[in-house]
Amino acid sequence: MKSLYDYTQGKDLPEKPFLDDDCYGKSILVNVNSCTDCLIINKERQTAFFPVRIAKTGEGFWFIGGVWKARLSARENMAGVFERETSLKISPEKFQRVPFADEDGLAPRTLWPTGRNDMHFFFSIELNDEEIQQVSQNLDAKEYDTKAGLQEFSYEDLKSAGVRDIVLDCFRLAVEK
Repeated sequence: MKSLYDYTQGKDLPEKPFLDDDCYGKSILVNVNSCTDCLIINKERQTAFFPVRIAKTGEGFWFIGGVWKARLSARENMAGVFERETSLKISPEKFQRVPFADEDGLAPRTLWPTGRNDMHFFFSIELNDEEIQQVSQNLDAKEYDTKAGLQEFSYEDLKSAGVRDIVLDCFRLAVEK
């Protein structure tokens, strides 16, 4: 069995370490989970596109994104998650950092009855109509409602949809510059 020291020194680590559900569940109860999330925007129309997330614990209109993997920059992680969840390969430098990070202390839920904390690092990207169509048709069925695809929202539309404040804040910073 490896010691903590061995792991921190990078000794004989697997190329892509994997945590099973039990281990991952325990880790998010004691550590802050870092995520990279992306807002697909259209600055000219002052809108953003959102999928309907079905994966626990972030159901509803939410960003495309996921856990920030060790050994990757935030942009590299965002590009990898975006490709995995949408089948669209985009170079990391095209993701624009939204000057906003949020500590999203999730309320206790069935999956994690003690609650958990996430730290989100947000990016935006402006896609052309063809790319938006491709993303909408290729959303990961484990994460998103594939029948709903991407939906376009103005700020007022998002407020009417009752999204969380974190979504509204990110929209204002990314779209209304």
